[in-house]
Amino acid sequence: MKRLFLILVVMAFAVSSAVAKGEEKEKAPKCTITLADGKTVSGYWIDIKIKARPVGANNANVVLTMTIADTPDAKTGTEYSADDAVRFVAREGKDSVEYLSLYGQKAMTMPKSLKPGKSKYFWRVVYKKEGLYAFAGSINETTPNGSRFGFDRKQKVACFYSMEGENVVVPFWSPTEPLTIGAKNPLRYAFARFPKVVEYINSKEFKIKMIDEDPLGFLDKVVELK
Repeated sequence: MKRLFLILVVMAFAVSSAVAKGEEKEKAPKCTITLADGKTVSGYWIDIKIKARPVGANNANVVLTMTIADTPDAKTGTEYSADDAVRFVAREGKDSVEYLSLYGQKAMTMPKSLKPGKSKYFWRVVYKKEGLYAFAGSINETTPNGSRFGFDRKQKVACFYSMEGENVVVPFWSPTEPLTIGAKNPLRYAFARFPKVVEYINSKEFKIKMIDEDPLGFLDKVVELK
C-alpha cells in the first residue's frame, strides 16, 4: 500500500510539473474547470503556478492557479485562481487528475478550529471515501545541520484531509524521520474532533510507523471510527 501511495503522489505531481515546465511530450491534456458561479470551462491545461505558503504548522507547496487554453499547442490562455473555482479535472478515466479548491488551515492555529487561511488553493485528490477526502502534496522542511548558521532544506511528501462540505484542508501526515517522543501529537491534533480516532491513535494497537507505511490505509480506519 505504501508503494501505491507513493505512485499516487508521483502521479499527482508528474503531470502538473510537466505542464508547468512545458515538458509534456504529448499534447496538453484536456481539462474542465468548474467556477464558483457554477459555470464550467473546458479546454487544454497548459500551465500551473505552484508556490510555498503556510498551511497549519507547515510551509506547503500549493497550487495557486491553472491556465487553460482553447488549443493544446497554445502558448497563452486564461488563468484561473483557486479563489474563483470549485473543481478542476484533467484527462478522463483511470488517468484523470482531480483538484478541489479549498482553503488551507490558517497558519499556527489548531486543526480542530478549522480556521481558513487568506486564500484558496487547488488540492490534488488521492482518496475519497464516505465523505472523507485526502490530498497529496509536499512541505518544505528546514533543520539545523550542525554547522554555524547552517540549515538543510528539503521537500517531504505530505498528506492533507478535509470532510465533504467543509472548506478547510488540514495537514495530517508527512514521514516521521527519525521517530521521536511525541511523534503522535500532530496526528492527535489533526483528528482531535473525532474522539474515537484519537482513542485509536493513543492505543497500543496503533504505531506511528503504520501510517508511515500506509497513510491511505489509516484513512480507512478514520472512516470506520469517525
